Amino acid sequence: MRIYYDPDKPAIVPDGFLSLGVQRIVDKELRLSYVMWEENNIPPVFVLEVV
Repeated sequence: MRIYYDPDKPAIVPDGFLSLGVQRIVDKELRLSYVMWEENNIPPVFVLEVV
């Protein structure tokens, strides 16, 4: 899933991340992007990148 943190910059794509205090979307279609300005500017508290 892509994380968009600024509308004028490209997204980052970590292997995994955790955001607390964000409403979980339960739907048939999963969300493809995490757009911070639509999530009250709540950044991920944990980001995982496997190398």
